[in-house]
Amino acid sequence: MKQTLIRLHSEDAQGIFDTQFKDIITISPNSSIALQSCSVNRLTTSYIVDGSNDTIIFEISPAKRNFIRLPHGTYDRTTAITDLLGAFIKEMNEALSIQDGVEFGTQINARVNLLTKLEFEVEKQMGTPITLDIVNPNAEAPKYFSLNVTATTGAGGAGIDEIKSTSGTIADNINNSYIVGLEPFTKGCGVLRTRIKHYNTGGIMIGLIDKSNVGKAKDGELAKSDIVFGIETGTNIADNYIGYLNGVATDTGVAPLKASGGTLADNDVLDIALSGGFMSCVVEQDGSTLNISSTQYRTIGQEDQVLHAFIAFKGTTQINNTECYVDVYASQSDSNNKLSIGTDIIGAPAVPENNNLVPIDGFKIIFDNLAQANFFGFDRVENTGVAGNHFVGDFGSVISSNSKLDNLIPPDRFLIELLNVPINTYDSLTGGRKNILASVPIQEHQNSHNFVIDYEPNNLIFISLNNRDPLRLRNINARVLTDEFNSLSTEGFNTISLLVKENE
Repeated sequence: MKQTLIRLHSEDAQGIFDTQFKDIITISPNSSIALQSCSVNRLTTSYIVDGSNDTIIFEISPAKRNFIRLPHGTYDRTTAITDLLGAFIKEMNEALSIQDGVEFGTQINARVNLLTKLEFEVEKQMGTPITLDIVNPNAEAPKYFSLNVTATTGAGGAGIDEIKSTSGTIADNINNSYIVGLEPFTKGCGVLRTRIKHYNTGGIMIGLIDKSNVGKAKDGELAKSDIVFGIETGTNIADNYIGYLNGVATDTGVAPLKASGGTLADNDVLDIALSGGFMSCVVEQDGSTLNISSTQYRTIGQEDQVLHAFIAFKGTTQINNTECYVDVYASQSDSNNKLSIGTDIIGAPAVPENNNLVPIDGFKIIFDNLAQANFFGFDRVENTGVAGNHFVGDFGSVISSNSKLDNLIPPDRFLIELLNVPINTYDSLTGGRKNILASVPIQEHQNSHNFVIDYEPNNLIFISLNNRDPLRLRNINARVLTDEFNSLSTEGFNTISLLVKENE
């Protein structure tokens, strides 16, 4: 049985092999052909970000246009997803503001879907609250809260009216009576908030703790030095609020204004707010908002630090109208709703950040130029989101790229197609006959600046040429394609080896 080895070589940038032979290659009738091996240098797409193309605009509401800047550098398949896209999402989230009624309660994320297309989503926490109601507990509540407190009902009925200490013991520590949030705090824009319903000796603390200390907090072993960011009342009502940053206490110079026996419009409301890339301790006093402490979000700890809500009772002070916004993309639950402790929405003081019940008007991403858009898989500079197709929740909008990120995320396999040697193969993606010689699984290794695809099948699969007469060839054309028949960017010297077998 006669076999003939034919090697094809190319330096074409699109993976096309257009080979010319001085000698005529004669292939006997009814022969068959197989891929014997291939070695292809796949070009790595890179993108340089500098002062000329570092700006991207996005909108969640037409009333507020946000400008973000990408970090300068050269990005390729090893850094584009982890570094550039990661920075993209952080910058977008840090532009969100609780001062904007549409952005309040939102968080942005991105993913590469199963089709290797890029998707951006903005999600908003504005649905029915997950409520910690000890009298009538919500089925979801145990996923969100761990508590060592007492809840009592008010004159209004069965719902919680206030939460207070379990024992009433006065102690200047935070490990006797407490509430621990089991879900990570939002990385977008939102608050941990509570209202002092009635101040008693001892006071309270609200704050955020590192994920690594959640177990410690649940076991009643947390110390004030573990508070990453927080605010504490003094032991007595006349004492100033104390701010905390990485366990260090600072006197804020601001004392409670109204903290007992008042109405919703009177008593102090305490906020830990993430907005505009800053974490702030805010006290709302009788219609006025005082920012008593703030720090840039990224300076709290590591950039990817995961924080959880924590509320402690140092005595018999009572709170209500408590709510917390969580990271919907790290949630244990399918719900993207905010968490609530208490039955009333805070109606006063009347400040913009008190109302987040404004739906998303429209999600847009506007790239700096078409080259920048193309690198992320989009064929337009301006792209608008579509409602109803969400990673999680029901109140968001998604923008999907038009093209697959083949040059950043390689397909599982590629195709070798013969262009002028007819063989009978078919593909349902194109709906008909194609001259596919082989479907090659990706087995790459990286050299100094690109990725090399080396493949040699363990078992050769021969495909009939169906040639009733001898074939006489001086030219053989082939090409390497993605699994969706898109061109593959290549460089350097590439080789395909074919084996032709005569019919016995």
